[in-house]
Amino acid sequence: MPAAKCELDHRVAYDHTNPERGGWTIVENIGPLCKRDHDIKSHGHWTCRPVPGGLVWTNGAGLVFVVTPTSTRAYGIPNTPAPEPSPLLLANPALGEQENEDL
Repeated sequence: MPAAKCELDHRVAYDHTNPERGGWTIVENIGPLCKRDHDIKSHGHWTCRPVPGGLVWTNGAGLVFVVTPTSTRAYGIPNTPAPEPSPLLLANPALGEQENEDL
């Protein structure tokens, strides 16, 4: 979805009880998410954290999705620890699928 059609998401939620803790509306803490993804994050069904080259989405069952501008990769099995995503994959989203499979 083009960013122009997205909602702005606070990567770190604003802390209404203690604003000094963070979650401020600054460039480093906001990014575009489509309405659906923004809603599932806001309602606590998934968490999202930025990493170099993309986003890592995680749910309570241990599923992890790494999303880059050019692909989405799934990691983990429910109720098992999820591996850290490959920094090479995140830093080089233009790698071909076969090369990414070998990471």
